[in-house]
Amino acid sequence: MDDLQSRIDALRRKLEQLPDDESSRLEALRQLEPEARELLSDAKNTPFEAAAQALFAQLARQSSAQATTAATVRGLVRRARIRIEIAGDDEDIDEAIDILAEALALNPEDSAVIQLLQEAATHNEQAARRVQDLFNRYGVDIAPAPHEDLPPTQPARDKDIAPYPTSAGYPAPEAEIRDRPQSDV
Repeated sequence: MDDLQSRIDALRRKLEQLPDDESSRLEALRQLEPEARELLSDAKNTPFEAAAQALFAQLARQSSAQATTAATVRGLVRRARIRIEIAGDDEDIDEAIDILAEALALNPEDSAVIQLLQEAATHNEQAARRVQDLFNRYGVDIAPAPHEDLPPTQPARDKDIAPYPTSAGYPAPEAEIRDRPQSDV
């Protein structure tokens, strides 16, 4: 009988000391489940049965909540990925970032969410700022990928060389306007 009480206490301590990281927590809950089932069957028809049932119910609630959160995050990631892949304009990217913000609120350590946010940040400067703000708010230490800049511009050409060939040696009309002295009107 004392053995059952000590096993119940040990399992209760393990439940209280679960890691904060969601994936590690879910794995620890999976590992505790067989131990809790065995304890529940050993406590059957003993004074410790109610305590074992309560402990098993607590384990089941925590496992269920973790699985529900993970499923919700997967659904949000799927919606955001589709939104990013078919993005026609900046509004679609903003919508994808909004969806991913919900997922980040549920699990700030989910690698798929972080990866999609980084991908969304590459679309424009505003998206990069929003993603960085989300990372700061939820304590994500990864910087968003820089947004894709426009290709580098060509250096300015020398004034004496026409930027394009002119016909019959006449100067380009733009050159006449630029070289004309300003008159006081």
